[in-house]
Amino acid sequence: MNLRSFKEKTHYKKNKINKKFWINYYEKRANQNSINNYKVNGFIDRILSEKINKVINNIIIKRGIKRLIDIGCGDGSCSSSLIKKNISVIGIDISPSMCKLATEKGLKTKCIDMIKLSKISLEDIGLNTRNNSVSNCLLFCESAYYQENPTETIEKICKINRKYYKNIVVSFANKYSILRKMSSIFQNNKINYFTQSELIRKLEKQKYFQYSTCYIVGIPFLHYRELNFRRFNNPIKKLLKILCYPFTLNIIIYFKNNSY
Repeated sequence: MNLRSFKEKTHYKKNKINKKFWINYYEKRANQNSINNYKVNGFIDRILSEKINKVINNIIIKRGIKRLIDIGCGDGSCSSSLIKKNISVIGIDISPSMCKLATEKGLKTKCIDMIKLSKISLEDIGLNTRNNSVSNCLLFCESAYYQENPTETIEKICKINRKYYKNIVVSFANKYSILRKMSSIFQNNKINYFTQSELIRKLEKQKYFQYSTCYIVGIPFLHYRELNFRRFNNPIKKLLKILCYPFTLNIIIYFKNNSY
């Protein structure tokens, strides 16, 4: 394989999103039918998923969040444990069966897709938003890939609801991960990757600023650890961030809006 063919193989193609495909896919997952997840949603494993959930939970608790909207909640695995911390958790998902599983874990749920959610406010779908906006948070945990333009969809949802939701947490796969690029040689998946800089740029337009970033690095299927960075770091940490970036599988960013 020459350099040109290698680059072509490791270049992520933009996927045309089929809403029916994703509903069917998550209905099958909810009913525990046999399905090769990695062929569809990228390079992820159970240990990595648990690490991502743990980091997100720590952010939510540390920032004093009292009301969380988990957009693309799936079966509620990420956010359900927060209910025991007296945090109100509402899950939104495209799959009725996933919503049912999340409800069984204690979440209040709404079955709606993100495209529709990007055009109407949370209040419009019956969710009361007129409480303390400083302790309200929108969570996108590995859920934005399934849009034609993931960062644009996130931006629109945040724009509509920014008056009452001052905190945003977004978890996503690192598009430039060496391991993910290597795996793409053997298997193209159906998700649309996006970059950290693209996401930051979109949310800054809505006055949401990057407050902290967590890089998940490790050995797939064996062990992972998180590396935490604040918005303003010393030169050594900035260098470490640059060096670790190609080896980072997933990124979790906490954004804060201080306007209004």
